[in-house]
Amino acid sequence: MASDRVLENAANEVKEFAKMGLLRKSVPAQDKVLLKCPSLRELPQTQEAASELPTPQFEYLVQAIVDAVDAIELRGHRLDAASLRALFGLVDPVRRANWSRRQEEAARVQGVGRDHFRRNLQAPLLKAIAELLLSGSSEQATKNAEIQEQFLSAAPTQDGLVTWMTKYIVDNTPREAILLELSTATIGPILDALRAANVEARLLVANPYMAQSAWLQERHWMTLLNRFQRDFAGYANLEVRMYDVPLACAED
Repeated sequence: MASDRVLENAANEVKEFAKMGLLRKSVPAQDKVLLKCPSLRELPQTQEAASELPTPQFEYLVQAIVDAVDAIELRGHRLDAASLRALFGLVDPVRRANWSRRQEEAARVQGVGRDHFRRNLQAPLLKAIAELLLSGSSEQATKNAEIQEQFLSAAPTQDGLVTWMTKYIVDNTPREAILLELSTATIGPILDALRAANVEARLLVANPYMAQSAWLQERHWMTLLNRFQRDFAGYANLEVRMYDVPLACAED
C-alpha cells in the first residue's frame, strides 16, 4: 500500500488532469500537465507506454483515470463515479466547460453546493482515483509474477515481449496467428514479423469509436489507417476485425 505522502502527491497530480479536463488538448498543454505529475509519470505502466506515439504517457494516464472511475462505479459508488465524470469533463453538458463549471456540475450530482464540494468532497474523490492508480501498479506486478510462475512465460516489458515474439516467429514460422491488440507499439513489430514470414494472421482490435473521448477516437483511428492501409496494403493473409465492448466494462 502506498504511503500517505505518496498517495497525497499522486492525488494532487490527478487533480492537475481534472483541472485541465480529459478532452483533447494541444501537445504543449499535455506536456505541461505531465511535467507537474512526476509520481504518475514514474508508474511502471506509464514508463512502458513511453514507446508509443504520440504523447503516450498522457494518453495512458487519461485512460487509466477513466478506468479508475469505472472501477469506482463497479464497486457500487455510482454517485461518486458520476460526480467524477463531471469533474473530468467526460459527460455532457460539461465536456468543454472550464474547471469551475465542472466543479459546479460535480457538486450538483452530489446534491451540494460548489464550495461544499470543493472543500469536503473533491479531495477524497481524487484520492480514490490516485489510490486505484497506485494499487493497480503493484497489483499488476504481482499478477505478472503469478502468471509467470504458474502458467506462462510473461514478459515484464513491451520491448521484452516484442523481442521474444519476433524471435519465435522467425525461428518457428507458425502457420497462423490469432492476436488481440493491446498496444499499437507492441503489435506493429509483431505484425511486421508475421508478414515477413508470410503467416496467416487474424487480429482483433478495439473499435476506435468506443474510446472515451473524441481525441482518443481520432488517434486510434489514424493509427489503424496508417498501419493497415499503408503498411499492409496488398497483404492478403491479414484479417482485421473490431470489437465494440469497452475493456473497462469487462469483469475478471
